Parts: sequence; structure tokens; C-alpha cells
Amino acid sequence: MASASPSIAAEPQTNVTGCTASSLPSGWQRLNSQCDTGTGLWGRDPQPHQSHFWLQCNYSQAIPARKFSNIVTQAFPSASYLIHDGKSYRCLIGPFDSVEQAKDAKVKLAAAKIEKTFIRQTKQPIAISSAGKTLQPILAAVENEQAQTKPSQRANAEPPKETLIENRTVLDSAIYSFTFDNIKYYQPKNIQSSKDMPPAFVKEHNQYWSRVSIQNAGQWCQRFGLRLPTYDELKHLQTYGQRFLLRNHWPVSNSYWSDTINSYTGEIKTLNLRNGHYDEYRPRALLYTTCVTEAS
Repeated sequence: MASASPSIAAEPQTNVTGCTASSLPSGWQRLNSQCDTGTGLWGRDPQPHQSHFWLQCNYSQAIPARKFSNIVTQAFPSASYLIHDGKSYRCLIGPFDSVEQAKDAKVKLAAAKIEKTFIRQTKQPIAISSAGKTLQPILAAVENEQAQTKPSQRANAEPPKETLIENRTVLDSAIYSFTFDNIKYYQPKNIQSSKDMPPAFVKEHNQYWSRVSIQNAGQWCQRFGLRLPTYDELKHLQTYGQRFLLRNHWPVSNSYWSDTINSYTGEIKTLNLRNGHYDEYRPRALLYTTCVTEAS
């Protein structure tokens, strides 16, 4: 099979200016918003105009999990990109000179069990320049973008750092719970109260547990150097790790967020750890969350 390494034209006849990439510590490169990411072909023949091709490999509310990232960045070390799309992250490989090269990359990822990929065609040839510096992890950059209020406003609005409260939910700590199959699981701080709590809290095991949006969940994980679990990790925990959930008195009456999006519906995959019920929610829903990291 021909090599799937992308070939980027050094001097395209038509150049899209302003497209830059900066290296991330995770091995990804971050594209700025001016880069042409193209439109999906979805099995159609490409348009007969000069262009480049991307292979979209993921689209999620959180940075791709480490295992996924390692597969992609090692297979395409100089051609693995993330671009911020609203509140989501689009994973792209390329840009390729031909659709055949993009198809080869698709086959290569499928062999690594990354199968939900598709090819995108740009409007015109593109050239990517280096921004010349290494950025902080992408979620940290997003936090900075979302924090663009005046200093005087932030001083009045921000709670003390030792008690971060967002949407009436407490996210001021990440409490280690247990390790299962080389994944460490963490929970937000729970609350003991003899009084009724706001609706964002659910009482289980005589404790109140936070329900949060996917945005707050992802930011909470990032604050402590953790990440949201993939849907497959949640399913594995629910299927084989019930003893850990029972022993540590985990709340299970609501579904848990994952970082996995259904590429067809655009909604986020969630799982109820008690009964294994699968569901999909939009980002503003309030659900339970856990943060994870690899144990080694």
C-alpha cells in the first residue's frame, strides 16, 4: 500500500493566508480558526478544482484521550491537528495532495480500530505556517478565551479559589476514588447537608452529588490535569467494575458524561453506571461526571 504520509504543496497556486499551526505538548498541532478545514465528501467524488484533503478522525467536547492521541500522532507525527470548533475539538490528519492519500490514511487508522473517519475537501489549496511557539494545552487556551471579562468584573464575580462554585455545583476538588484496569477514577467533592439542596444536586448514600454540564465537567477535569472518560471506558467500568462502584458508594441514579460524540447525531454519549442504559444528551444537560487519568 502506498505511504499515507501527507504531501503539502510548498507553493500552491492559491494560498489561504493566515493558516498557522502551533505544537502542543501532547503531540498534536493546533490550527488557528483561519485554516480551511473543508467540507465532508461522505462517499461523494471530490469536486474538480485545485484543493487539499483532510481526514477527520474525531469530533468531541474534550481533547482526545491519551490512547487515541498516541495512535494518531505516532502514525502521522507531522500531520495530526486539532482545531477549536465552537465548544468542540475537531481532529484532522493532512492536508493531503490527493484524495487517494486521504483514503490510504483512512485505511491505516481503520487497522488501528479508529473507524469513524471521513474525508474533507478544502475550497482551495492551503499552506500551513508555523506559529513559532508551543502553546499551553488546548483546554487551558479555551478557558482563557472564555474568561475575557474586565478585571474589575472578575474581581467582583469570582468566588475564592478554595471554593469554586459553578451553576450551584461544587467543583473545588478532585477526590481519588479507585483504580480499575490501569485507569484512575476521581469524583467531585460531595456534600453533607441536613437541608434540601438545589436541583443540580442529587442525594444518594446520604450525600449530595453534583450534576454538571459537559463544559463544566471538562473544565473541572482540566483543572486537575485529568480528562473525561471515553464512552468505552465507562462501559467497561459499568460491565466489570461494579464492585468498585459499590465499595466506594458512587452515585448511579443519573447518567455519566463521556468525551465521545455520536458522529451522526452530534450529541454526546452517556451511560448509567447502575443499569448500563445508553443515552445521548446535548451539552447543556446536567449529569454526573468523573475524571480519569492513566495509572501508569
